[in-house]
Amino acid sequence: MDKTSRQDLLDQLSSFLPLGLTEAEQTFLLIPLNINYNKWPEKRMNQRILWLDKIFTEVFQQVGQSMTLQLNYQRLYEQIKYHAIFMINRAATYFVGDDFFSNEIVEKYPVAIDLAIMTVNILEQKLQLIISDSELSYLALYYQMELDDVSRGKSKVHKVAIVGEVSKSIKGLIDY
Repeated sequence: MDKTSRQDLLDQLSSFLPLGLTEAEQTFLLIPLNINYNKWPEKRMNQRILWLDKIFTEVFQQVGQSMTLQLNYQRLYEQIKYHAIFMINRAATYFVGDDFFSNEIVEKYPVAIDLAIMTVNILEQKLQLIISDSELSYLALYYQMELDDVSRGKSKVHKVAIVGEVSKSIKGLIDY
C-alpha cells in the first residue's frame, strides 16, 4: 500500500469516526493490514516461507562474509522467519511500529546491532523497501539471542507458550 492509498483509506474511515484521528488511532485502525493477524491460507504462507528462505540464504551469506562469527544461521532463521515476513509487510505498507528497545539495545548489544543493520541494509537493497528503525531493535534481539546461545553452547530453538494478547515477536523476546 503506498502512502496515497493509505491516506485515502484513512480519509474514508475518518468519515465514520470523530474528526481528527491521532497518529496512534490511525496506526491502530490499520493494524490488520500490517501485522501477523491476517489469516493467510497455508499454501500462501508456505510460498512466502520458500521465498523468504532464498532471501535469507543470501542475507546470511553476505553477513557471514562480513563478520567472522560462528552463528547457527539455520536456527536463527527458524526463530526469525515469521517476524521477517510480517516485517516486510509492515515496510511495504509504511507501517512504523513502536520502538521500545532501541537505545538500550544499541548500548548493550553493539555486535547484534551491527548484524541487524547489515541485515536491514541487504533487505532494503534487495526488496526496494525502507525498513523502520523499530525493526532493527527486534532483529538485533534475535541476533543477540543467537550469539548468547552460541556462547553457551545451546543448540535448541526457543519455544514459548503465553496466554493473552501479545504479539509473536514479543512472545519470543519474553522467553529470552
